[in-house]
Amino acid sequence: RCGLLGGVHPMSRWLFFPSGGFVPSDVASLVGWYDPSDSSTVTLSGSDVTAVSNKVSGGTSLTPSSGNPTISSGALNSLDVLYYGTQGVGMHTGAATYTGTDHSIMWLQDPEDTNGVGFTGTSNNWVFGYLTGSTSTVLGRVNGTAIAIPIFVDATAIPTGTTRGGLYNLMSNNTGWHILGFTGLDMSNWTDFDVLRYANDTPSSGWKNLGEICIFDATLSTSDRQKMEGYYAWKYALTSNLPASHPYKSTRP
Repeated sequence: RCGLLGGVHPMSRWLFFPSGGFVPSDVASLVGWYDPSDSSTVTLSGSDVTAVSNKVSGGTSLTPSSGNPTISSGALNSLDVLYYGTQGVGMHTGAATYTGTDHSIMWLQDPEDTNGVGFTGTSNNWVFGYLTGSTSTVLGRVNGTAIAIPIFVDATAIPTGTTRGGLYNLMSNNTGWHILGFTGLDMSNWTDFDVLRYANDTPSSGWKNLGEICIFDATLSTSDRQKMEGYYAWKYALTSNLPASHPYKSTRP
């Protein structure tokens, strides 16, 4: 394996969608694309992952912030994913990389632990915390203030007021891989972009398995969000996760 800093891999579309189907770079607002299934973007030292490059041209790579994930080879539809085998392992950009007031993030996850947090910028800026049994409805914070942002689990918006424990029951508890996303995130005060690492006022991270991450500097339209869900579902053989009414349940985008 070798790292390829920046740039969209020229084979990215052909490898998985030979008929010229949708890929994340078809969305103009894409600013971050981290794809461990593309070995040309992953740098290894022995079994440790030391970098995952951004497939958006000129974008910042992810490097370890604490410990090193490893590659779980062929774990999802014969494609590679990241494995976070130790609590507190994280990867980050190491800088204020995504700093606008309106962002969307979509990703793949197979959580195996009882609690976790997804993305942090500082100790008081984080999103997507879950915790088994918790009655708290705080799923994220901006500058220490609880926020309510649209969160989608397998293309279905979670109900307003869902607790951390309720979120855990929806997508954790060893229920397998999920297509996840949220929109409308203010990241203007994030001094870093850290994936899966513990932050001071969040649950401790315990995601275990992590797939492809895409970041957009805008709120995705319903059409683009559904295309992204269809992209993940067809690339990683997760169409069964999509509801029957989804436009890409039976046809790839």
